Amino acid sequence: MSVRFAPLRTRALDGTPRDLPGDLPAERTLVLLAYRQRHQRDVDEWIALAVALGVPATPRGATGPLTTAVVEVPFLARVWWPARRLIDGGMAQGIADPDVLARTFTAYGAPLRHRRACGLDGPGARKVGARDVGARDVDARDVDGRAEVEALVVTREGTVLWHASGRPLTTSPPGPPGLREALQPHG
Repeated sequence: MSVRFAPLRTRALDGTPRDLPGDLPAERTLVLLAYRQRHQRDVDEWIALAVALGVPATPRGATGPLTTAVVEVPFLARVWWPARRLIDGGMAQGIADPDVLARTFTAYGAPLRHRRACGLDGPGARKVGARDVGARDVDARDVDGRAEVEALVVTREGTVLWHASGRPLTTSPPGPPGLREALQPHG
């Protein structure tokens, strides 16, 4: 099984519904899946690296199709769905920056199921980018303490062009091997 971004319903903190991967903001989007609040530091490092590589910091205000973009996807377990308005509202109020709200897409569901559907867990997991991603026991109700941020360069068709797990290996260009190339437009 190869790594491919499985469908995921999300909503940007600015209120815009987004069905991924089709509603990704760019031809090639660095998607940062985060499962724990403590992952925010790693997400911020990935975003800083992407911006240093020339990726716009937000899709907000784009006047045409974007070639590259970066989005963060806090992925909460389905058990939190009834509190979505409260949780998303609290995040939006705490962030308050319209540019960050436009690039932050929240997802509620079964992280383990989505990870497996993408090929990120289990025997089908394979190396696509900077590091090998092995099997991790991620409970569908909550992601265990071993889970890390997943960084994926994804097309709107769901093709994963590059993948790494955890923090960036470096926070300055050119970044982890293959990232810059995966963000380059084709043709």
